[in-house]
Amino acid sequence: MPDRFTYDVFLSHNSKDKPRVRKLAEELRDAGLRVWFDEWVLKPGDDIYLAIERGLEAARAQVLCLSPAALGSDWVTLERSTVVAGR
Repeated sequence: MPDRFTYDVFLSHNSKDKPRVRKLAEELRDAGLRVWFDEWVLKPGDDIYLAIERGLEAARAQVLCLSPAALGSDWVTLERSTVVAGR
């Protein structure tokens, strides 16, 4: 049966945490996982809302990279809410 997921993991994070999350993304990729990480997927001119929605739908799991910055992030809240509403 074909896998309906394009990604194993969607990394949800605040941009202030980018260096740590980038390291996590690299470690997950090196372990053989298919990672949705904004730096690797988003291109200039992309509709960010649509790209995130599609990324979340295409991922088997979402990892919320929590930090003080992430807890106050509208993007992280939107991503978390999208997953909760859709699953």
